[in-house]
Amino acid sequence: MKARRAVVPDVEGLALARAMALVHTAELSAGSVLPAGAIVASHLPAAGRRVAAGIPATLFARAETTPAQAVAAAGLTPKLIRAVSPAPLGTVVGVRPAPGAALAPRATVRLIVAGRRVLYRVGRRLLLASATSSSAGRVVYAGPTRFAAAAIAPTLGAGVVAMVRRSGSDGDLCFARLGGGDLRPRCARDPRWDLGRAISWRPDGASCSCSACAAAGPGRRARAATYAPAARCARRTATP
Repeated sequence: MKARRAVVPDVEGLALARAMALVHTAELSAGSVLPAGAIVASHLPAAGRRVAAGIPATLFARAETTPAQAVAAAGLTPKLIRAVSPAPLGTVVGVRPAPGAALAPRATVRLIVAGRRVLYRVGRRLLLASATSSSAGRVVYAGPTRFAAAAIAPTLGAGVVAMVRRSGSDGDLCFARLGGGDLRPRCARDPRWDLGRAISWRPDGASCSCSACAAAGPGRRARAATYAPAARCARRTATP
């Protein structure tokens, strides 16, 4: 009987858990991991080799290196600069000087990273700024609608914003998604309730809440209203 053969997958540069899953899918067994680490640097047998199914693959791992550590390892001095960006928190969105530039030893390399973002209102405009920067930020909404509140969901990379649109004595809930362009809010009009002027997200970004009052009647009833999880918020939002 002919022995089954397997092709060794290329798992260099992958996270260790993902690499081991691919090794098992290819009908090989995961052998030693030398040394313990988070990222696969190389492996034996080499990628593309046809070998007997079930033989162990040895993975040579390394610790995950941050961009700042990589700059320091090259003999340069990293400097992190927080900036407003639609990218997930902590993502490097720029390098100054640009990669490939000739630099003297210990020269400073500025890593532009996406920082924690805040929205604030100036008249009818909404501005997006970094919480750790003195910059005034950039205008993300300058339309005719007045928003009394705006809060970004505290989930990395989601960029979902909840807002309260004010029209006369009525307040309605709106959602939008941060991107490279202007916000495009989608609002759910509910004439029965007047939403308050503050929005609070759960720490995991799964839902948001604000106070609300019955819109009609002399003794308006108040209640606390909890709204859709961030995933549903995004479906009600125009994609930038």
